Amino acid sequence: MALDSAAATPIASMRVRRERSLLASAAAFVRQKPLGSVGLAIMVLTLFIALFGGAIAPYSGEQMHPLERLQGPSAKYWLGTDEFGRDLFSRIVEGARVSVIVGVSVVTLGGGLGLVLGVLSGYFGGRFDTIVQRLIEIKLAFPDLLLALALIAALGQGLDKVIIALSIGFFARPTRVMRGVVLAAKEHMYVEAARAMGATPLRIMAAHILPNVFAPWLILASAGLGGAMLAEASLSFLGLGIPPPTPSWGRMLSGAATRYIQSAPFLVIWPGVALSLVVFAYNVFGDALRDVWDPRLRGSRGEKG
Repeated sequence: MALDSAAATPIASMRVRRERSLLASAAAFVRQKPLGSVGLAIMVLTLFIALFGGAIAPYSGEQMHPLERLQGPSAKYWLGTDEFGRDLFSRIVEGARVSVIVGVSVVTLGGGLGLVLGVLSGYFGGRFDTIVQRLIEIKLAFPDLLLALALIAALGQGLDKVIIALSIGFFARPTRVMRGVVLAAKEHMYVEAARAMGATPLRIMAAHILPNVFAPWLILASAGLGGAMLAEASLSFLGLGIPPPTPSWGRMLSGAATRYIQSAPFLVIWPGVALSLVVFAYNVFGDALRDVWDPRLRGSRGEKG
């Protein structure tokens, strides 16, 4: 028993030091990057709303109250009701789930594809690199929204179709960035040493290159989440995104903007505020991560955030 206690003491001490180190790092991030910390807080709140929206929303986003249509904010309807008498707060809460699903899925699929292609292209080079880069250049010749509109027109509407269309538009930039980072990383001494010891290319990429280039990808992913949400809202605003009656911030703006902007401006204000806050949060958090993880940017800016 005494030996067990003696062995457990160093482990507990290491755990305490690790927790203190994490808390110190978090406190330093909040102190040095207050704007990025605000963005992180909004991101966490959005994720919480997306996960537990059913318990937060007082009504179903599809439940209609025809006799109470276009009501202003009140104790019963916190943000008012739309043209069908649906509770605006409940629809915004449920719309957060759609935005988070689209953002995370697009970054996972498109960003993951860009990560794999970028690492392979940068490491192997040669003909494979040439083919990949020419495909990227062809893709970059088309604006992302225009390409998404064409794909939606071909695939049809639906949440899965929107995710596929936006993922195809998202993968090009991560591919380019990862290729450049890998070209620099593969020249380091630790990669040369692993190659000299007989490590296979797959092992070198997985164990030595990928962990050291993951931070730039994560920065791109955090900024890309906001862009994917904004792109989904743009498609829904144009009537080619998430089909009704599923709540979507973009479709809520589209339905209200053309008919009720003067008589019921809150129909435009609240979905617009929600979308703007989320996109702002992901962008400023991505900038903060870039400043923290890229040594070349530390101390190069006069502002904090």
